[in-house]
Amino acid sequence: MTESEAVPVGPAAWIQLLHAEVCWSLREAGVRALVIKGPTIAEWLYPGEERVSADADIMVSPGQYQAAVAALVSRGFVDYAEGVHDAERTPHAVTFTRTDPQVGGHTVDLHHYFPGIEVDPGVAFESLWSGRTEAQTGGVAAWFPDLPSRLLIIVLHAARGALTPKVLEDQRRAWELCGVELFTRSRELAEELDALAAFRVGLECVEETRHLVGELGLEAVPVPAHWALWNQGASGTAVHLEEALQRPWRERPAFVGRWLFPSPATMRLRDASVGAGGLALTKAYAGRLRMGLRSLPGAVRAVRNARGGG
Repeated sequence: MTESEAVPVGPAAWIQLLHAEVCWSLREAGVRALVIKGPTIAEWLYPGEERVSADADIMVSPGQYQAAVAALVSRGFVDYAEGVHDAERTPHAVTFTRTDPQVGGHTVDLHHYFPGIEVDPGVAFESLWSGRTEAQTGGVAAWFPDLPSRLLIIVLHAARGALTPKVLEDQRRAWELCGVELFTRSRELAEELDALAAFRVGLECVEETRHLVGELGLEAVPVPAHWALWNQGASGTAVHLEEALQRPWRERPAFVGRWLFPSPATMRLRDASVGAGGLALTKAYAGRLRMGLRSLPGAVRAVRNARGGG
């Protein structure tokens, strides 16, 4: 077959290759790694169907995190948010990317914990690792979480307000396929990992599973304000305002300053047209400040309601 006759590789095939490469690389480096979304959900809930993922989500042992980073870097991956201050990053994972179009250009989210799980990340990983199952992705051996753990991750993902049609369908299918028994086992795991609040919120997000809050005895589980805000799809201003209020007084000025005026690297990440300095960057900061001020009254109301202030 000549180059012009080559069969194009579709997105599903690229994602399979990405998972296979990452799993192989981490195993070779001796890193314990769990594939926490993507194929773990597709093979379970979508047999014979195509469920395309946008990236690879991999959780590794926190003690081996730097070894995992080194393994990805050795394969040509780079930190997607290089230069961004640690305080401005998503705390639960670092995103790596490879922009070469010949190898798909997809991203890898390297997790050291999953949002909603409040116990120590090392303790959480050991719990999830203890229930792992061996599988294959793209013809390469990989470790998947067991079914209660997969379901927990699906529900916690919904709880963060990530209510795309795919996320909603994942949870609906899990309910239709498994019923209350698996949700009960997942609830027990959520209690072990101090994730009941987020688990409750995630169940409430999907009409088909809302009744389980009562059946699983979660009505009395308090929902922290930041989870309520995510669940309601509140503005970024509201979420940041709640984050600021959760901090001690002495830490609030620095937090608010980083929120209002993030690093130039962060501004460029959000808008490629922003340069390292000069007029374009100044305009971008001014625009960000204007948007924040416009959304502030609504954010204050949202935070007050989430905190039970009416």
